[in-house]
Amino acid sequence: MDKISLNKNYLLQVTNELYRITLLFPKKEPLRYKMRQLSNEVLANFVNLSKEKDLQEEVRIIEDSNYRIEVLDGYFDIARAQNWVRPSDILGLQREYSSIKEGFLGVNGGEEKREKAEVIVNAPVNVPAPVHVPIPGNPSKKIVKKKETVLTSRQEKILRIIEEKDKAQVSDIKDYFPDISKRTLRRDLNGLLDCALINRKGERNSTFYEVSNV
Repeated sequence: MDKISLNKNYLLQVTNELYRITLLFPKKEPLRYKMRQLSNEVLANFVNLSKEKDLQEEVRIIEDSNYRIEVLDGYFDIARAQNWVRPSDILGLQREYSSIKEGFLGVNGGEEKREKAEVIVNAPVNVPAPVHVPIPGNPSKKIVKKKETVLTSRQEKILRIIEEKDKAQVSDIKDYFPDISKRTLRRDLNGLLDCALINRKGERNSTFYEVSNV
């Protein structure tokens, strides 16, 4: 896929096209309004990103935009399955937003800033994780203490997805990360399990993950 240079007029055109297509959805269909809201937020993020900001804030905006575009992409799949509009129209918009997602990293600085942004976006952050230690004088009982561990940006997203869905399988999480292999996502999940931030239940195809209550 060719990279694009984002500009406000281009984003306005794509947003207007989304409005036009969702106008063909059933009148009371919630997806019509959810998709429009997400497209408006992506546009607003671009306008915000175009202003002078420090790198940390720019990365936050890029991350937020990418997350919203990933959710929007899932909504496109639902709309295409319903046959409310021509599938080719939906696929066209999906390609446009995929290019927009890539283009966000090139705003205000090209490849050099893109590399710096990716380093910060994927940098681990400190979060507390529980660790069980024996109670002095009573080794049969244990208490929970906190220790410092690290999560990547993707693991933070995965944790947020599981929180929002209450429970999720690897296939559910894969929908949000189409370019990431299931093996890599399982490795991320194992890291969250090691931190006791999530629990795994079920076996084989019925395995799912939920947020730990510890």
